[in-house]
Amino acid sequence: SLFGGGGGNTADALTLGDGGDDDADEDECSVATDRADRDHRLPQHSPFACYPTKGVVNANSFTLITFRFDANDTSKKREPVVCVLNGDAEHALALDVRAVGFLPKLRIGAYDSFAFKPTCVGAVATREVDITNLSRINVLYEWAIPEKLRDVLCVAPQGGIARGGETVKSVWSFFPKKMKKLNLKIPLTVRVPNSYEKDTKTSAIGRTIDTLAGGSGQQTTPAEELVHVSVAAEGVSGRVAMRPLSLDFGPQIVDQPSVKKIELVNESGGVIRFRLETVFDDECTEFDADVTYSEKTGLVPARAGKFIDVKFTGRHRQHRVSFKINCHTVDAPFSGTMSKFGKQTAPPSHSMLSLVPSQDTNVDPDDLDEPPPCVGVCASASYPALRVRDVACVFVAKPVLWKQLSINDLNKSLALTPTPFEMKQHRLGGLDGSFASTRNTSQVQGAVAVGLGVGVRGDATTSVYLEFENHGTLPTTWSILLRNQIEVELENWVEQGAPIDEVDAHQRFVVEEGIIEITPKKGVLLPGQRQPVRITYKHQHAGSHWLTALLRVTEGRSVRLELGGRTLTENHRCLDVGPANPSVSVHTFLPVTIGDTGAPAQTIELRNPTNGAVRYSLDLQNVENLNAEAWDFPVLTCVERIGIVPPRGSALVNWVFQPLEQKTYVCDVGVTLTALDDEGDVVGDDDKDVTGEEIPLVEHCVLTLRGAGVLPETFSRGVDAHDAAVTEKNLQGDVSRNHGQWLPYTPWPTLPPTHDFQLSTHVAGFGSVPAASLTRRLVILKSHAPDAFNFSWDVGAFGSDAIDGALTIEPSVGTVDAHGVVFVKLTYAAKEKPQVFDGKITCVLTPVRPTIAELEEERRLTAARRARPETFAQHSDSPQPSMPSDVELGGGTDIYHTIRNGKKNTNRMSVVHAHTVSSSRVFPDLALAGAVAHSKTIPPPILNDGIPPDAFLTLGVEGRVVSQVTHREDVGSTEYSKHFVPSFAPDAFFETSRTRKATRLANEDPDHAHARLGTPEKKHVLAGLLHDMLQDPAVRREFETLKREPPGYFAPDKAGEVGEANANANDNDAADANRSVLPDELDVTNEGDDYAKSTDGGGFTRPGTSIFGSAA
Repeated sequence: SLFGGGGGNTADALTLGDGGDDDADEDECSVATDRADRDHRLPQHSPFACYPTKGVVNANSFTLITFRFDANDTSKKREPVVCVLNGDAEHALALDVRAVGFLPKLRIGAYDSFAFKPTCVGAVATREVDITNLSRINVLYEWAIPEKLRDVLCVAPQGGIARGGETVKSVWSFFPKKMKKLNLKIPLTVRVPNSYEKDTKTSAIGRTIDTLAGGSGQQTTPAEELVHVSVAAEGVSGRVAMRPLSLDFGPQIVDQPSVKKIELVNESGGVIRFRLETVFDDECTEFDADVTYSEKTGLVPARAGKFIDVKFTGRHRQHRVSFKINCHTVDAPFSGTMSKFGKQTAPPSHSMLSLVPSQDTNVDPDDLDEPPPCVGVCASASYPALRVRDVACVFVAKPVLWKQLSINDLNKSLALTPTPFEMKQHRLGGLDGSFASTRNTSQVQGAVAVGLGVGVRGDATTSVYLEFENHGTLPTTWSILLRNQIEVELENWVEQGAPIDEVDAHQRFVVEEGIIEITPKKGVLLPGQRQPVRITYKHQHAGSHWLTALLRVTEGRSVRLELGGRTLTENHRCLDVGPANPSVSVHTFLPVTIGDTGAPAQTIELRNPTNGAVRYSLDLQNVENLNAEAWDFPVLTCVERIGIVPPRGSALVNWVFQPLEQKTYVCDVGVTLTALDDEGDVVGDDDKDVTGEEIPLVEHCVLTLRGAGVLPETFSRGVDAHDAAVTEKNLQGDVSRNHGQWLPYTPWPTLPPTHDFQLSTHVAGFGSVPAASLTRRLVILKSHAPDAFNFSWDVGAFGSDAIDGALTIEPSVGTVDAHGVVFVKLTYAAKEKPQVFDGKITCVLTPVRPTIAELEEERRLTAARRARPETFAQHSDSPQPSMPSDVELGGGTDIYHTIRNGKKNTNRMSVVHAHTVSSSRVFPDLALAGAVAHSKTIPPPILNDGIPPDAFLTLGVEGRVVSQVTHREDVGSTEYSKHFVPSFAPDAFFETSRTRKATRLANEDPDHAHARLGTPEKKHVLAGLLHDMLQDPAVRREFETLKREPPGYFAPDKAGEVGEANANANDNDAADANRSVLPDELDVTNEGDDYAKSTDGGGFTRPGTSIFGSAA
């Protein structure tokens, strides 16, 4: 069979080959090769033809002959074909030509129909449809979608060829415009390849859809066939729900992405097309953060959900970033197709997923006004935060310690944005991956000088406590790296090398000797957590000691700390200012209004850390130059130019600051010191010749004074903004720390107790008080010690003439029990002069002897002595002690001496530390190192025989005295009335001691008549005192408390009468009832006739009463 199945015209080729050496001529075949030949030679009904019908085949070659089959029906055809060679019929070739005809037949889907799932208006539904060729011939097909349906329905590819038995895919897309069910008949043109004549060849691609659909157009040729495919679709109303309704990313690190999921839930029965949109709130912009989605546009199947990844990346520090994620689902569809590979096919001018509104949309306008579903999202971007919240030191007040450690500068540096160099180090994991070298730490910006104070060689170790606080919203990991500290664990054979310079050698000496130590050196703080850090400075070696440390916050700031302290020799004299405490040498005055005639005197505290007193003298040459530049106006005036600072004490120097301009004044004042001996005399060269002792070395210093002049409130509105900003930068003084100027400074402690005693506040702040007022503050002294301690308060410089007022402490001495609490009242009696005072007072606590440990040991020894058998006689050569020892005669005890001498040191040297005589000679350095290492393992001896050492507490005292008129104008009448201002000054009244004996002597001696209380002047004084006492808010509160007390157990029938139960009282009770309850200095009751006659006017005073009335 030469032909397979065919439809229309089918051609095949036959090869004739010559195997001989001679050429062979072809005779005529019985089948014509072309239509003219066939019409002439063959019957008209023959479907076969060949070309050429005759020819020549050369030797050893071949010739192609084409046979053609025209299938007019589906019946089988068979005809014989004879090929005569060289006219010899005996050598003819017989061919049996068979063929059969087929009709083109395609199957669309399962039953020439398919359906779309219900699709929401505005969404796109896509599905694949199989086109199967049921015949054995190739079939050309082309879809003819009517023009009116192209905005709703599209297919890709538009046409193609399906070979015999082949199944091809076509992708259909449906995007409804309105809610409606559609049952469509889509024409499909089918034809067989080469089934048309050349002169009548036409293409179905150029025909109109109406003609292909059976309209009044050109007649369909017999070579084409039109098939209608049923398509069912439905447009429904869609709704998408977003879960969760709100999304909180929480605090995130800047430039670090965070991913969370949201879910789109299709609650309708159709496929929904969506597009996500980010809408920032008014206070935020798209520059604050980057928001991306794993799938910004797409489709959600019916009754299903889809999870979308939302990635948030904060670009800079932002307290809060809030935005909404809108999900748009209802929009205008567009004609266009999307293939299975996501490529657009037709029309090219539209995108199927484009959501740009169209002008011819049929969506209901009411649906467009409904807000789309959204998810509220909030986040914040920041860096890990760290700051110093509190500081503490036993011998230094908190305000001075805050300046000494430069906490304000440290907190400002930690609050800045990390530099690119710091972020690079965070990515690398360290400064250079090995240790904090000099080369790398020098590149860290923001060095802060941390002063550890000045001490004398041999003093107790100075312990400074800092409290780190994570005030941010992210976990903070911090670490402190000392200079040349190893960051990673190195092998034993690795050596750090020799110091590169003197600074490196000095700091290595400080680390190796343990002069400055930090504990702990790292930690992790959750938001809101705090952690104390201790820095110790040992006063073992005289000189200045510096150590560079790096405070590093992971993913945050890195600040270089320059830790510095100074240890003096015993004969050194200086003040607590200098290189070790650079920030303490600068003092900022409280701002003063320009033109203020009553400028207050402001104090500066000079502290002497040495063991000897010094006399200071201020060099006011720069002050005089400053006043001369101000047209000889006294801008700065020093009240105490010369004074004495006691050993381990302080002195206050008053300065009056009166500015003339709105600017910041800066002036350096030199302080010249002179050493004094114990008697207050100046120590000179002559003293060295007499005593033979070394003359103290005196070190002078320089103080920097700063102050800002401000305009009155009535004129400050017209100030230029730039000038006001410059002034505001240096405006607030050191005393303004309690008004939010020193963040996060607070006068009360937040650190846990650093030793056995703690005060309820670091600073007793009296605030702004009116002149001649009486202000009280309450401080709680709490003990955590197991023993009782005696305490004694020392007002220090507040007892000098530098303070224009009186500070009293009640009780100034007393005892605090073990784990007890004592309430201490501080009273400040202000005088008339305006003043700003800032200083400290100290409290010394000494243990009460005998201590609990001594009592327990004494009881134990007594019980052991009683448990021993009684010995009547004992023969021994050793003498028995019968007399008290010298320690016991001195008031001490030998208990701890017995304990210490009775216990022997059984600590044996380890074999690692021990050396023989020969090895010690060969390796002296190793022997010395072993002895030092062994000494560290021996427990230290009991200090002071086990008696607890004395404790010290420092309390800052600050306040401001203003005139009464100014204070009333500043705070108002209501706040002013809360202050107690006495109307009588009782100083002269209390100078004389009032007792009964003094009164009796005044009656006998006229020279003491001024001491009598019977004169009208004294009556007015006493009346004024009682009036002031009753006006005191504290006394009035006590009277309110007394009103709530139950009455006594007596009830007189009438006023002034007593019942029968009390009528028979004995004389002793009557005498006790008549006894005055007034103190001796106020009691003027009649003790005899002489006193009664000596009263003014010779009047008689009833016994048992005072001349001023009853005690009640």
